[in-house]
Amino acid sequence: MKALRTAFWRRVLTHVLEPTPYVWGGKRPGALDCSGLVTLSLWEASDGRIDWRQTHNTDALWKLEPVDVAQLEPGDLVLYWGEHSTGPEDVSHVMVYAGAGVCVGQAWGGPKDTDATQSRLAGKVSSVKPVHYRSDLAGFRRLPLD
Repeated sequence: MKALRTAFWRRVLTHVLEPTPYVWGGKRPGALDCSGLVTLSLWEASDGRIDWRQTHNTDALWKLEPVDVAQLEPGDLVLYWGEHSTGPEDVSHVMVYAGAGVCVGQAWGGPKDTDATQSRLAGKVSSVKPVHYRSDLAGFRRLPLD
């Protein structure tokens, strides 16, 4: 793994292992949603040089370089359509590939989870799941880390 990819992956794992409340739209320590985990980890890994926290939700992440399942590496993104998808580029959930067919990320929240102190999901959001844990798998994307 190259240095930035390794740093990104370490930051993702650090956040996943911390009991972080799921907060819809959250992009800061202590309040993260699924794309917030990705963008905050990228910002931290790049020492603030890459800051996508305000510009990259799941739809923007979907526009990154596609990756074939046979080429997946730890740190690649796993995207899902979601029940409210309105079209082919309207993905609603992202996880991070861990290897061996498994992904990790912030999960189990939704639009009603907007306050970290009131989150019904505090400390319960970190997930380790098989890549195909949902039937609405959209595809895989690679962050520009190399």
